[in-house]
Amino acid sequence: MNHIIDEYAGVIIGLIVSYSMINIFGNIFTGVIRI
Repeated sequence: MNHIIDEYAGVIIGLIVSYSMINIFGNIFTGVIRI
């Protein structure tokens, strides 16, 4: 049971990290466009 929970947590962490990276790159991209 713990193994399933660990995999589920890993997926959630992966989604959060990828979402954060997309937000960061999006902010940089819009910043470059403004300049």
